[in-house]
Amino acid sequence: MNHEIIFTPATFSQAVLAVCAAIITIAGAFGVIKKFMKSLKSTDEVQNKKIIKLEKDFYQFRADYFRDMSLVNQKLDRDNKRINRIEDGNMVIEDCMLGLLEFSISACQDQEVKKMLIKRKDILQKFIMKHSRELSVDLLSDDRNSVNTINNQ
Repeated sequence: MNHEIIFTPATFSQAVLAVCAAIITIAGAFGVIKKFMKSLKSTDEVQNKKIIKLEKDFYQFRADYFRDMSLVNQKLDRDNKRINRIEDGNMVIEDCMLGLLEFSISACQDQEVKKMLIKRKDILQKFIMKHSRELSVDLLSDDRNSVNTINNQ
């Protein structure tokens, strides 16, 4: 154990080079670790930006959807009102046609009246099929009374 340690310039330069190599290796490893951590952090930031953009797009789409649906509902309401007005007008026209037929029946001869009553019954049946059952009972009972009145005369 009595060995003497002798430093020669060659061993000293080898020791210095070994220490420098260790420092460079450790610095390189820290550089790689730092670069890896930076890439992870930037990936998170990119992902967060994408998520924020998608959320903004979603909320914008949702707002546009509800705005468009309210416009569609307004148009449907307007069309429904227009259809109801048309149906009401058709009812008035059909009622006027029946009134004219009644007037024609009262102004005609007995045989013509029977033909017109048959025609009236056909029109009423078509009218009834188109509209409610409650209306059919009232109109058909009026029709039967008219035929009975004419037959009695």
